[in-house]
Amino acid sequence: MRLIHTKATVEDGQLFLDESLDNLPAKIKRVDVIVVLEDEKKQEEFEQVRTEMQEGFKEAGIVTREQIMQLIKDVKKEIYQEQHECKESF
Repeated sequence: MRLIHTKATVEDGQLFLDESLDNLPAKIKRVDVIVVLEDEKKQEEFEQVRTEMQEGFKEAGIVTREQIMQLIKDVKKEIYQEQHECKESF
């Protein structure tokens, strides 16, 4: 079994995928679908935070996925170093 996570829009009871699933084998014609309904309020909060983060990244000159991934690596490295400095001081 292989799971693929994607988003979809529902219009008149029909699901429309937000992105193409071009990587599926040609022989696959039917799939099982699990619909997860998100809490509207949580979704709105998530979108607001996401927008704020994107704006913050742009202001900092971080615009590509690679730059975001590098930032994450740098932050993880900094956290790791801080944790080990705290352990060494005991």
